[in-house]
Amino acid sequence: MNKIYYSFLVFVSAVCFLIISTIPSFGSENTYDLKINNDKTISVVGTGIIKEKPDIAEIDFEIDLKNIDPSKAMENLAQKANSLLQNLYEQGINRSDVKTLNVILQPIYFYDKNSNKEVLDGYNAREYFILKTSVEDSGKIISLLTNSGVNRINNIKFERSNMNQLKLQAIELAMNDARKQAEAVLSKTMYKISGIKSVTVSPITVPSPMLKEDVYNKSLETVSQNLPVEGGEIEVKASLQVVFIFE
Repeated sequence: MNKIYYSFLVFVSAVCFLIISTIPSFGSENTYDLKINNDKTISVVGTGIIKEKPDIAEIDFEIDLKNIDPSKAMENLAQKANSLLQNLYEQGINRSDVKTLNVILQPIYFYDKNSNKEVLDGYNAREYFILKTSVEDSGKIISLLTNSGVNRINNIKFERSNMNQLKLQAIELAMNDARKQAEAVLSKTMYKISGIKSVTVSPITVPSPMLKEDVYNKSLETVSQNLPVEGGEIEVKASLQVVFIFE
């Protein structure tokens, strides 16, 4: 390694230190990871974040019935489920947007202190559904579900219909961020970025905002009007490592 290039590495390392040390710390979004290599390459980690309001709500709910006769329990469950689905279709819900996740029939026992034994106390019939609707209509749908005999709303998850597009936009921002970092390091030197040796994209994280179970189930106990539902904000975060070549 010649003296000029060695001096350059020392200088660039100092520049990297100054860049990192002068950046205020506001969490992971502002973390910079730069590394100068001996083969005239610079490794940079870029981050891109896209924030959007969700437009899709996925509602996970169930119907739960009990009867001493297992066949009667299933018959009552079928009647209530069919009535519920008919109400949903009449409200404009597409059949393709409602899906049965599971159907369960199980015995119910209680402990009899007198006989010191478990005694059969009937059967529990349960059907789980997931329904996809717009965030705007989700409050109306939740009220309809509870007024149609739904016993429990297990979960409400919010998403975006154009999620793939948002992921690509986040990757573009991450790539721009990586290049800006590399250019900032080389800006006071005679070297310029001449190419890219490699790009490694980390798995893109998309935490889905959810309503807490205890909040909306307590709210649903006395639903007499459309339940207000706010989807919050979806954050799509992309992170990638780029190895730039400089000359």
